[in-house]
Amino acid sequence: EETKDNDLGITKWQLSNGVKVVIKPTDFKEDEILINAFSNGGTSLYPAEVLPSAEFATTVVGRSGIADFSLIELQKMLTGKVVRVNPYIDELYEGFNGTCAPNDLETALQLINLYFTNPRFDEAATNAFMSRLGAFLQNKSLNPDAVFRDSVMFILSDRNPRKIPLSAERLQEVNFEKAKEIYLDRFADASDFTFVITGNIDIEKAKPLF
Repeated sequence: EETKDNDLGITKWQLSNGVKVVIKPTDFKEDEILINAFSNGGTSLYPAEVLPSAEFATTVVGRSGIADFSLIELQKMLTGKVVRVNPYIDELYEGFNGTCAPNDLETALQLINLYFTNPRFDEAATNAFMSRLGAFLQNKSLNPDAVFRDSVMFILSDRNPRKIPLSAERLQEVNFEKAKEIYLDRFADASDFTFVITGNIDIEKAKPLF
């Protein structure tokens, strides 16, 4: 189903699977399309004790690659294309942020489709990244200014357990299997997602891609 708001220059699609798409063509940049997708939910749906795993669920996927391809293999496959797609889970929403060149819109949508239908979970790649991040956080804990800033932010949150600053110790609470479970839960169904797409996009050429 298609509706238009001619005053705002917006086209809205309701897809057969429930997904909503809002498109706003612009001419600010000839070589850019911006993609933002969101669905209500986020880490707010999970208890505080599994919050570290929930917050790192998309990091696990992001460091793992996609489908049958590792992150390095995926990067090689995308050589020559101008496309970036990142899944996210924040406090109240889960979704995607992305950008691409007009000619690479199909590739961007294919990546989003695979993040829904065939995400990859590489424990070795995740552990390697976590090890590097842990070393960084350990060094950060030796910086009085950084410790002071984190302490102030935590106090201003009224010591909310959901606002505990990230530390090397808290990083140890991330459970790979729990992070995987949470990601699969949040991205199990696209039907309640809204996609907002703006930039140099030809609506009629883009329509078959959806």
